[in-house]
Order: sequence, then C-alpha cells, then structure tokens
Amino acid sequence: MEAGGLIERIPDKKNRRQIFISVTEKAKQYREKYDLISDKMNKIFYDGFTEDEIISFENQLRRIIKNLEKEGV
Repeated sequence: MEAGGLIERIPDKKNRRQIFISVTEKAKQYREKYDLISDKMNKIFYDGFTEDEIISFENQLRRIIKNLEKEGV
C-alpha cells in the first residue's frame, strides 16, 4: 500500500522504534469514489425493499457469515 501511494510511514520523533501509519490524500480520494459507487449499488440492490426487509436480509447474511467462519471458510 505504501508503494501504491495509499499510506505513508511517519517516524516518531520521540521514539525511533515507533512508526505511525497515515492515510494519504490519494487513499482518501479512492475512499470517496468507493463510497459513491457503494451508495449507488446499494440503491440498485435494495430498490423496492422496505427498511424492515433490508434489516432482515442483512441480519440473515450476518448469520450466514458466522456459519461460514465457524467452518473455517
């Protein structure tokens, strides 16, 4: 990620063994684009669903994920 310009390492001036990781402006721009695309896709996916249906569906997906995690998948 550092080579891609998404994060940068910042040495701690007080403790040379410590390094801070910071998100770059480039990464922030990607995040903004991702959020816009994600919001648009969610609107398409959930078109015609009630809020209760969306909540129920997402809860079921969480249960499926937990089941898969229990199996080590």
